[in-house]
Amino acid sequence: MDRLLHTNEYLQWQINKVTSQNFAMIARISGSLNTDFLRQALDLLQHKYPPLNCHFQEDSQPSYVSDGVPLIPLKIETRNSNEHWIQVAEEEMAKPFPWTSGPLVRVHILESNKNCDLIFIFSHIIADGTSAVIFINDLLHTISILNSGKVISKLTKLPELPYVTDLLKEDLEFKPSFLYFPEKLQMSIHKPAVLREDIDIPHEKRITRIIPYTLEKSVEKKLLSHCRKEKTSFHGLICGALLQAIVEDIKSSSDIKKKGYLMIGCMSPVNIRHHFHTSVDRNMGNFISNAVHYQMVDENSSVWESARNVNESFQRELDFGKDIESLRNASSIMTLNLSTLEMINLISHSMPPVVVTNMGRLNSDEQFGNLKLEELFFAASINPVARIALSISSFRDNLSLNFLYLEPSVLKERAVHIAESTVNRLIK
Repeated sequence: MDRLLHTNEYLQWQINKVTSQNFAMIARISGSLNTDFLRQALDLLQHKYPPLNCHFQEDSQPSYVSDGVPLIPLKIETRNSNEHWIQVAEEEMAKPFPWTSGPLVRVHILESNKNCDLIFIFSHIIADGTSAVIFINDLLHTISILNSGKVISKLTKLPELPYVTDLLKEDLEFKPSFLYFPEKLQMSIHKPAVLREDIDIPHEKRITRIIPYTLEKSVEKKLLSHCRKEKTSFHGLICGALLQAIVEDIKSSSDIKKKGYLMIGCMSPVNIRHHFHTSVDRNMGNFISNAVHYQMVDENSSVWESARNVNESFQRELDFGKDIESLRNASSIMTLNLSTLEMINLISHSMPPVVVTNMGRLNSDEQFGNLKLEELFFAASINPVARIALSISSFRDNLSLNFLYLEPSVLKERAVHIAESTVNRLIK
């Protein structure tokens, strides 16, 4: 992949030099995994997907370079528990990539007799969650072919893609900002609530921690049925429950009013592939934007009321094209001529304190020869964007809720309480 870095990519790169924004996709498989075939499959797919075979060249005009990139790093160790992946994912998400040599992906395997956890770490600059699922599905299919005795000498290389703004349809319409008044009017009356910090230390010393929850398929079906009855979305419900728990936390630890509604912000990453003039269904890239929505939330009201409030404000963002507009305007921060630390502080203080990433049902096969994909879920570093986040995905019979918190900005005991309060609001 050889092209100049877009301004947005350059901004992401500069931020990643100080605080990692990597994400992890975890695939739990059963069956006998031949690590020699895994190594061979990784090499084949590194050639196939251009973003996996590049590094950054830091000149007057920084660019992607695909020459001389090492093989994707692969580390194998013994799996000691079902929770072992948490420690590895937290450490790997915090570890920077070798930007000037590449590659911008690495794989960590936890082996045992029954199950094997494959932990894929990607730089968010080159990939998103959907891209990671595409890659993992392709990887396991390739391993199954090799395991059957067939020889694969090379896979066809996919075409290199331009930056996402060059993929957007030309006829996209954006509503004039003066028509987009509901949240602006509310925010002029109600100041958005702020999530306090337990300990304030430099961003480079903060780390994203993971609190995993798994809900059974029956629970997900029940919640989806209630969403239809209550005329809201599943995303609205999850956000509403989390934001109620956040408002509860804010009121318990500050001198603001203890009763009534608070204005609270949330950022929801959005898949924007449907806005492209070219299909990228089999490609890898960072094909997401962010919808920042604000809503009034009372922790003592019905969770369904909060769900509807969230859903209305979130949908309004999408209807007015604010998600794409934020993508187009993201590079404006570079015009301020700030240092990297100043940019990080600006982003940290200007963004809402909460992020909810909802990937929905993950589209992957389950059986790959003698290998079976049992679980598939993800987590992402949230520094410096948020202090609390929730990563949601559904695969096979499980709904995964991975709560993320930025330590020590938010201490573990407090984060666990917020996570438990959120889940209790969902299942009560």
